[in-house]
Amino acid sequence: MKKISVLILSLLFIATLGFSQNLKIYYNGSLLTNNQEISVSGTPNDYIYVPFKVKNVGTSTISMKVKKIEHSLVNGSENAYCFAGNCFAPEIIISPNTAVIASNQFDTTFTADYNGNGKSGTSIISYVFYNINNVNDSVSVKVNYTTSVGINDISKADIRFSDAYPNPANNSTTIAYALPKATNTASIRISNILGSKISETLLEDFNGRKTIDVSNLNEGVYFYSLIVNNKIYFTKKLVVK
Repeated sequence: MKKISVLILSLLFIATLGFSQNLKIYYNGSLLTNNQEISVSGTPNDYIYVPFKVKNVGTSTISMKVKKIEHSLVNGSENAYCFAGNCFAPEIIISPNTAVIASNQFDTTFTADYNGNGKSGTSIISYVFYNINNVNDSVSVKVNYTTSVGINDISKADIRFSDAYPNPANNSTTIAYALPKATNTASIRISNILGSKISETLLEDFNGRKTIDVSNLNEGVYFYSLIVNNKIYFTKKLVVK
């Protein structure tokens, strides 16, 4: 009888470990419930990025991956994500990279990005963060990306925004641009993979070339965005080496 009791207790302990929830997800500083829905919006020409933080509330170090689930997509839209030091192509569903999170620490490397490519509508995508050594130990969030047309939107077709050269860049990179007459203000913004602004350079002419100094940036992946009339029209990746 004693052996049976010990066996039952052992099985219960293992089951508890198997379904323990040691991962918690945060958005804009707030703790989300598992599989909580959030909504973000912009114009069809916006580049929308959504950073999440994942905390390990357990007592042991966790090796974590992320999986993308595309529930419904606006035809012609594009989505991708950055995680654990790399940005991946839209077709990547499960991250090739693994993030290691110590007990009571955050992983802050994940950023989802969405580009409506000029299309209006709502795309619904979930992101599942899971312990690779215990897939039951996971947390997810569902994001509703909605893009709609505003009255005074400038079309992407009215703008020329070249790829940065050189890219990868070392000390500086140059971008050519041409803006429509409806432009009131325009700038090129450099952001890190978490979406935090690093620098912003005003464009004073309707067309030309702008050289951006990146000599003070650490090696890694960044984004450069064209902002016209306070709206983001293009965002592209920049590698600094």
